[in-house]
Amino acid sequence: MSTKIYDAYLYTGTIEQLMEDLHNFKVLWKDNRVKAFKFFKEAIFDNAAEYEFKRWKGYKKHKKITPDKIYFTHLYDYFRSEKNNIIRSDIVNVNASVVVYFFEGKIYTQFYINDNVFMKSLSHNKRFKDFHYQDQTDRPKGISDKMWKERERIWDGIFKQTFLAPVDVGLIYEIGTDTVLYDIARELT
Repeated sequence: MSTKIYDAYLYTGTIEQLMEDLHNFKVLWKDNRVKAFKFFKEAIFDNAAEYEFKRWKGYKKHKKITPDKIYFTHLYDYFRSEKNNIIRSDIVNVNASVVVYFFEGKIYTQFYINDNVFMKSLSHNKRFKDFHYQDQTDRPKGISDKMWKERERIWDGIFKQTFLAPVDVGLIYEIGTDTVLYDIARELT
């Protein structure tokens, strides 16, 4: 069996501290999504005239490209420009969760979040210690062979050497779901 445990951490605090940390991540997650949607709303609706002009100007130059293609190309370029590099196309993804595992008296977490900026924020919380593991690649530099084998033993113990989904062996804490869209819509109106 190939094991790929990404975005996994040993949690060194108590369960009460974990719940507090996860709640704080949830608040941060929602706030970041609101900011992103506000940015997209402003760029799309408030600057529509500028894009409309660019769309038709581009269409006249490139007869084979449809007006809609030009329009969305300009939007995409704008969102991905250096000026707006904090906005990633996946920042509007509102779904995010953490699976919490308990094994041999310790707490392990695995994040399912498609946002590198958010994941980097974990490094500021000293209670989360990197604990990823993959058995189809060489161990990373900085992790001893003994520690790498210990990670293998722990993750195999959590998943019991069978193919189980994380939800089958851990508790899911939802950081973001589609319901946050209702909160965002309320804040944008």
